[in-house]
Amino acid sequence: MFFLEECQNINSEEVKMNANKITFTNAQLKTLLKVLKGLARHCRDVCIEQGIIRQLSNDRSVVFEVDLRSILGNLTFVIAKDQNIPNFLRRAPKPITIEGKLNEFFISNPDGPYWFRFDMPQLVNNRFISEKELESSFCQFLREENLLIRIWIEKIVLKCIRIGLKVFKEKYYKLNFSKYNVEFLIEEIKQHRRRKSKKKKDRFFIQGIIMEEIPLFQPINGHVIMPSLPFESFDYDENFLWEVYYINGEFLISKVSGPIGEVEAIVYMQNKLIIPQDYPKPQNK
Repeated sequence: MFFLEECQNINSEEVKMNANKITFTNAQLKTLLKVLKGLARHCRDVCIEQGIIRQLSNDRSVVFEVDLRSILGNLTFVIAKDQNIPNFLRRAPKPITIEGKLNEFFISNPDGPYWFRFDMPQLVNNRFISEKELESSFCQFLREENLLIRIWIEKIVLKCIRIGLKVFKEKYYKLNFSKYNVEFLIEEIKQHRRRKSKKKKDRFFIQGIIMEEIPLFQPINGHVIMPSLPFESFDYDENFLWEVYYINGEFLISKVSGPIGEVEAIVYMQNKLIIPQDYPKPQNK
C-alpha cells in the first residue's frame, strides 16, 4: 500500500494559539459527542486544528475527516482518550463553554471551570493531516474516469453490515467483482479437526452477502479485502454515500461520507485489487 507512508515523518505546521470561546447549543453538543464517540472506536487521540479533524486511525489504514468549524469555530486542541472528555461533556451541567489553545483547553459550566492539558503534542498518536497530504494520498485520484461504485446506502443496510461483522467477528469485508457487478461479502473461515484423525484440518467458509449485484461504472474482475472501519466508525444520521475508485488498475480507494448531526463526516481508505491472471487489468485514464 502506498497510503501515507511518506507522510509519517512530516510534522504538522504549528498552529497559532487562539482564545476563541464557544458556548454549545444542545444540538451542537450532541453532534460533537457523536463524532467523538465514532472516533474513539479507532483513534487513541483526537487532534483538532482550526476546528477541523483530519487524522489517521490507530492502525494507519484509514483517514477520518470532519469539519467542525460550524461548532468549534477555529479552536485548536488535542483530546487524549484517557481524559474521557466525551463522558465529562455528557454529564456536565449545561450550558457548556470551551476555550482552546494548542496544548490545552478549558471547559466551563455552572459547576465551574475545568482545565485539560496535553503536555507533549509531538507524541499525538493520531496526528492532524494537512490538506496537501490528503490530496496526494487520496483526493487527486477521486476523478470520474476512475469511478467504479457510487451508491447511497440506507441506515438499515449499515446496521446489517455491523451485525454481520459482529456475528462473524471480522475486521474486514470482501468485494467480489464480476464485470459490471460486485458483491459485498462478510466471510469467516472456520477450521476444525476430526477426533483421532491424522488428516489435515478441514476448512469451510461461512459467508454473509450483505449486498449483491451492485452496479459498476466500468467492467472489472477480481476481489479486494477492505478493513471494516468505514462502516464501524461513525453513526451516520441519514443515508450515506459510498464511492469506490480504482488507481492504475491496481489499488481501490473507498470513500464513505454522510451527515452526523450538523456536520459531514468522511472516511477514506485503500487496498490492493487482486485480479485473475487471465483477465486484463483496467487502464487508468
